[in-house]
Amino acid sequence: HGQLSPKILESRISKFYNQEIPLLISTNIIENGLDLPHVNTIVVHRSNMFSLSGIYQLKGRVGRSSKRGYAYLTYNENELTDNSKKRLSLINSFDQLGSGFNVASQDLEMRGGGSIIGEEQSGFIREIGAELYHQMLEEEILKQKQKISVEKFITKKNSYQPTIKIPEEIFISEKYIDDLDLRMSIYKRISSIERKEDSDQLMIELVDRFGLLPKPVFNLFKLIELKILCWSNNIDLVEFGRKGIVLGFHNNEPPNPGKILKLGFSHNKQIIIRPDQKIFYDFFGQLNEDRFELIKKIINNLN
Repeated sequence: HGQLSPKILESRISKFYNQEIPLLISTNIIENGLDLPHVNTIVVHRSNMFSLSGIYQLKGRVGRSSKRGYAYLTYNENELTDNSKKRLSLINSFDQLGSGFNVASQDLEMRGGGSIIGEEQSGFIREIGAELYHQMLEEEILKQKQKISVEKFITKKNSYQPTIKIPEEIFISEKYIDDLDLRMSIYKRISSIERKEDSDQLMIELVDRFGLLPKPVFNLFKLIELKILCWSNNIDLVEFGRKGIVLGFHNNEPPNPGKILKLGFSHNKQIIIRPDQKIFYDFFGQLNEDRFELIKKIINNLN
């Protein structure tokens, strides 16, 4: 423990390292800096009192060679809180090599990060969520840059959020992710996606952590793919109705107005330009293909 003199501390660690003694009882002082290849078992007493990253560090003291490591986490049921249950559940789920980043991310989400521009070391970001805090911070930095730089015009890439209404089940169920805080965190991450590469990476992460995506979750990523497609085509409205699909352009500015006019004057009865300059696609009451794929096909045909 930390109250021992350096000489005694070094002596006891050396004896354990040289296998002169078979058992070492210690505080969490051992969680950093110790590399004992012959040690393959650790028992953590009252593990519910430790932080998520602390437990992960202690687990990392064993299994550091060719020997398989075993970590036994004990706890007193009377002392368990909702947070401690969540920590133990999470540490039990991260059993693969390279899980350190995921553990650190969950630890940050649970404790709440400190203020980047203030003095608080924890808890501040948790009040609004890490993703929302980063988004707000990014927007504020952008505003300050705009004030400082008069000549250089800086604008946010996606200045509007497309409204997309599709009669499909689009949600993350409790059966797939039972923890409410974690589920809300995933929702935030999905809603902030702006590139297909980020969407694909998050899908892989969810499959790795929670299993194959149920259809409503897969539909959620299809919705994000549509949102990205809408941004690239300046579309701010996609509304799926009983008779057809309505598409509207942001500020009524289509990226290819010539193609739109050509379609409007053609004999294609499926695509109609309405008086309010919105596009109506009529599927004549018959729908035989995936709704998401149909909307993607219509948008691509408008270019």
